[in-house]
Amino acid sequence: MKAAIILVLILCCLSVGDSVSDEYSNYYDWYTNVWCPYYLEWTTKAAIGMYLYQLMETRKRRLIGAAVLAVCSKNKYRKKRYWVSPVLEYRNTRGFYNTVFPILHLEDLRFKNYLRMSPTQLEELVQLIGGDIYKMTFLREAIPVRQRLVLTLRFLASGDSMSSLSTHYLIGCPTVCHIIHDVDCAIWKNLKNIVFKKWTISDWKKISKTFHHKTHCIHCLGAIDGKHVNIQCPPNAGSTYYNFKGFHSIILLAVCNADYEFTYIDVGSYGRRSDGGVFSDSLFAQCLADGSLNIPPPELVVEGGPRFPYCFVADEAFPLLPNVLRPYPGKANCSLAKKVFNYRVGWPRRRIENTFGILASRWRIFRKPILMDPLNVVKMIKATVCLYNWLRMSDEDYVPPGLVDREGENGEMIPGTWRQENRNQVTAFENMLETQQNPSRLALHTREMFCDLYNNEYALPWQYDHI
Repeated sequence: MKAAIILVLILCCLSVGDSVSDEYSNYYDWYTNVWCPYYLEWTTKAAIGMYLYQLMETRKRRLIGAAVLAVCSKNKYRKKRYWVSPVLEYRNTRGFYNTVFPILHLEDLRFKNYLRMSPTQLEELVQLIGGDIYKMTFLREAIPVRQRLVLTLRFLASGDSMSSLSTHYLIGCPTVCHIIHDVDCAIWKNLKNIVFKKWTISDWKKISKTFHHKTHCIHCLGAIDGKHVNIQCPPNAGSTYYNFKGFHSIILLAVCNADYEFTYIDVGSYGRRSDGGVFSDSLFAQCLADGSLNIPPPELVVEGGPRFPYCFVADEAFPLLPNVLRPYPGKANCSLAKKVFNYRVGWPRRRIENTFGILASRWRIFRKPILMDPLNVVKMIKATVCLYNWLRMSDEDYVPPGLVDREGENGEMIPGTWRQENRNQVTAFENMLETQQNPSRLALHTREMFCDLYNNEYALPWQYDHI
């Protein structure tokens, strides 16, 4: 490289000298006006060329070293023994979907118990999400849309392992995993705008009237609660998901109406976070603070009395806000009026407890810790809640009367059967911890107004018998 540069300089100098010898008769003038400028120019170019050459050589050496290291550290590729496993080749002739599943169509009760929906609802769901889970390949036969959906619904309804479903349906275990995640995303994408709409003032008033009719609660817009969803410890997660109860979890925050339907969910917060912080940072709390939820303005309840705001009802895990009511603390030291308020507010709060109970009873993936990556758990929860709401809205018999808590003739609570089912079993849902925050004066005044209302104008004949 250096020899080439020197040779170029000599040739350039000779050519320049021949061309200007006639013009410059004096050697000193030629040296000053011709040689020195050309010498500086070409030495500069040569220096830059040498620097770029060395830089390129350094980068080449580094790239070659990295490639050699990657090849040495990479595991040797093991040639596959089969293009398709011999067992999986019998999928279309001996798999569950093609042999036993058609028989379930003949018995509606067994079919509904297997997938938690009727055959008609299954076909409707295929029409809704089929375009997003359809696969086409030229290498091998693709699994049909309907089979993908049935596999995912059975996984959510039974809580069975993916390896067991792989053996059941004669589909590879990695393929089962990908199918479930794809279908979960498709369900959330296509059903979220159907089951979670933007509520208007008239919608909130309808919800309030339903709560008043079913729970004797005035100006109630919904019940709020949160659950820790028990998950497997993620790799390299440290204490990010480790909560105060001694297991790893993500938090599901939800609001429901009087018909046991979810009206809002927020899922994905780390289990280690404080429960009050989860609510404060949620989109629901932010919309509640800036007034973008379209909550109706305060209205008169009794002629000549004050205007009562529309509120949500929560338990001790949530802060007391002007639009969020929680019971009085210290049950033993509460006055009679405060105990009456706690009793009256407890009825709408049971709606969200029953909603979570029905969700775990219908979709038994929540009956045990979930063995998934946290991101996939979030997708699965969203899909399951959408399915629950969609089936609840389209099927009046989805929640039988005996499944949920109900009120007796004298105002006593009769527990629903979901409590007995979940009593002796470990579920993925755990309650949130009670929070202690300093409420504002407006929030305290609002609770006092409702307490006075439930002890005077809107008092129930039997409320003092159950305190």
